[in-house]
Amino acid sequence: LTAVLRHVKLKHPNRRVALVGFSCGGLCCTRYLGTYADLTEAEKGDIPEIVCGVALDPPHSISAVDGDVIRLKGWIYRLGVSFCLWWTYQRRHRHMGKEQRLPWF
Repeated sequence: LTAVLRHVKLKHPNRRVALVGFSCGGLCCTRYLGTYADLTEAEKGDIPEIVCGVALDPPHSISAVDGDVIRLKGWIYRLGVSFCLWWTYQRRHRHMGKEQRLPWF
């Protein structure tokens, strides 16, 4: 995906992109967006600006009702994964004010 984005940047230097993935492509899309958020500005220099990402019907769900997290065996694993997801969300959105974050965090 990085190679494709570099090619887009080379051919269209001022173009912004949106990533869209369906099923397993949605999983790749969300994973790439997670890595993209952690890149430095120097590392982002050779790929175009990503304005949004959409994952349609990805093979994972983190829903508290019927998602993959709730299906984990053992309460300690569910607690650990839930905490890690919460902490990651807080870390990535720490620059936002409380009123802009999701209310349950």
